[in-house]
Amino acid sequence: MADNVILPGDGLPVATDEVAGIHFQLVKLDLGGDGVSVPVVGSIPVSVSGGATSALQATGNGALSQIEAAVESIDSKTPTVGQKTAANSSSVVLASDQSAIPVSGTVAVSNLTDPATATAQTALQTSFGARADASATSDTGSFSLLAFIKRGMENWTTLLGRIPSLSAGRIPVVLPPGNQLTQLAGKPTAFWPNYGAPDSAADKFAVFDSNGGLSVRSAVLTDEGTFRVNFTNTSLAVAIGNVTIAGRVVTGTGFASADVHLKDYFKLDADAESAWSQIASIDSDTQLTLSASYIGGTSGAASRALVQPSTGAGAAIAVASGKCSMTLGTTSGAVTFVNRSVDYAPLVFRGRIDVSQRVANQNIRIGFSEPNPTPKWFARFRLEGADANTVIRTESARNPTSAPSAAETETNTITLPNGLTTTSSLDYRVEMLTEVCRFYVNEALVAEHSRCLPSAYDLMASGVLGQNTGVPASSTVVGVDFVTVKNHNKLEMSLMSKNEQIVAAEPVAVTRSFTQAGVIAINTRIIVVDCLQLRSLSLHCTSMGATGVAAIDWSADGVTWQQNASLTPINGGASVTSFNAAGMWTTPVLSRFASIRIATATTAGTTTINVVGFQSDIATKPNQAVTFQAQPTITVAQGTAANLQANVRNIAVTPTNQSGAITTGGTAQQAIALNANRRGFAILNISAGDLWFSEVATAVVGSPSIRIPSNGYYENPPGLCATTAISIIGATTAQAYVAREYT
Repeated sequence: MADNVILPGDGLPVATDEVAGIHFQLVKLDLGGDGVSVPVVGSIPVSVSGGATSALQATGNGALSQIEAAVESIDSKTPTVGQKTAANSSSVVLASDQSAIPVSGTVAVSNLTDPATATAQTALQTSFGARADASATSDTGSFSLLAFIKRGMENWTTLLGRIPSLSAGRIPVVLPPGNQLTQLAGKPTAFWPNYGAPDSAADKFAVFDSNGGLSVRSAVLTDEGTFRVNFTNTSLAVAIGNVTIAGRVVTGTGFASADVHLKDYFKLDADAESAWSQIASIDSDTQLTLSASYIGGTSGAASRALVQPSTGAGAAIAVASGKCSMTLGTTSGAVTFVNRSVDYAPLVFRGRIDVSQRVANQNIRIGFSEPNPTPKWFARFRLEGADANTVIRTESARNPTSAPSAAETETNTITLPNGLTTTSSLDYRVEMLTEVCRFYVNEALVAEHSRCLPSAYDLMASGVLGQNTGVPASSTVVGVDFVTVKNHNKLEMSLMSKNEQIVAAEPVAVTRSFTQAGVIAINTRIIVVDCLQLRSLSLHCTSMGATGVAAIDWSADGVTWQQNASLTPINGGASVTSFNAAGMWTTPVLSRFASIRIATATTAGTTTINVVGFQSDIATKPNQAVTFQAQPTITVAQGTAANLQANVRNIAVTPTNQSGAITTGGTAQQAIALNANRRGFAILNISAGDLWFSEVATAVVGSPSIRIPSNGYYENPPGLCATTAISIIGATTAQAYVAREYT
């Protein structure tokens, strides 16, 4: 019978297999679920052997349970959809043989202001550098970061190689042989013999010098700023060769052979005088450092000078025959000077100077002054205007903000001793301490100031200056033989006192000599001796001019003299008050100054006299009789001898009011009449202008009258009072003054 049958109704065929007349329907296996067809294909045979049993079902159920547990474990380790933290994410490792997987799509960038680019990455790689980069050759320049790191590591290696191994946790230090290190305190600036730092380098501790000695600042070891100028050659400037300049640094060659010194002045030859700059330090034989950046060119031939010159309009400065000549010209306002800046009092200035003439509208300044057109501090001589050639002034002052006023300035008007004049070459000396300032001319003390003085650390220009305050009638020539300044730096070990002074000390047996042929006018003081440090004098006349008579006078101030003092002959005999022939006499020092005066004029012949000062009493010859002067008898005017001290200190006087005012401006008038019983007088200027008075002649505005500035005061020196009439003058009518006379 054939296979397959036709279903009744719709006539669809059904696959069958006829076996012995019986049709068996053919069925295919399909493993799909509801609505899903998953046929069993021919390549997967299905073999069913044995029938289902409960044991097989239990085994199947167990396997199904294990499968379920594994699925649940996998499910718990699989994160949910969405962004998670790293701890809640599954890691993915690509296979080692996996090829590159391209990433496509758009990447959103947030919170980035400068996204990475290929150009930026290249620049970063260049800045960072490569391992093969060589180390940098300097601390600046275009090198990679790795090159700078290599340079730093090389320097560290060098530094570590120079540091010795620690000893007891410290770096060992080896001192020069024979030296010991002690704890140092303070910050001194710079030290002899290696002084070379500028004034601003004030933070250097004590050091060991090149010889292994400890350098300190003391009177024995330092002389910072000391200098002397001998005006040799034909110019103030000395060539030092070609140099280059960068700011304050000057580079050249052979500075030592050119005799360059600290605080000398430097300038390129092509630049103007205003370019002179002081040398702050000498760094080596090829390098200098200036006190400020150079204001001229940058290279060329250069020179150095010991002093800074400044030539005013119409003036000239020349050097010849060992002398500096300053021709001041006649241009109004012109200022001409040669000076050198110094610091740190106490200071001593000395110079030998002559002035060809004294004319109106011209002033000469000699000594110390702030280097400023209108100085705020100074201690100096002043040769002013058309004053007589025998008259000079001394002045000192300090104002921290402006030029000192007349009331802030201490002045003295001096008549030169020994008949000297400013046209002669005179030795001017200024000693400037913090407590007093002394002025000397030819070694004779002429003034001492203590009220208005510069400060110890004021910068001072020391030298000679000429200024035209108007239009002079003719040009003056100021000749300078030399100038020198000594800077005394001290190691102060105790409180300072008045005895700690710088004085022009008189060594033992210093001789003052005078010789002149022909006529010598009466009352000429031929020798004046400052006896500050002397105890006795020896006077030797080797010849006396025809008709001449000499005497010795004494003075406490170098201005007012007491005559008729006695001299003791060296070979015995009576004392004398004068002499007219050769001989030798001695005398103890009786006051600050001694003077040999021509009491009667000489008419011919040669007069030669020598005076020797001693710091001890003159010893008498053996077996020579010694005559002691009788002690003076003191008569007590009031009270008893027990009251002597009180009576000496409080002498009874009667004051008389002599106050008044100028009746006619510019005309002298009598302020106090002649009075032989006068014991003292005083004058106070209460007007706005200067007043001038004189006790020796009718007062004039200028020498020889004595100036009393506005609010100034004058009283006669103790023990010295003129009994002559007192004349007074003022420029303006009604200038008032207060005066007292004591009798």
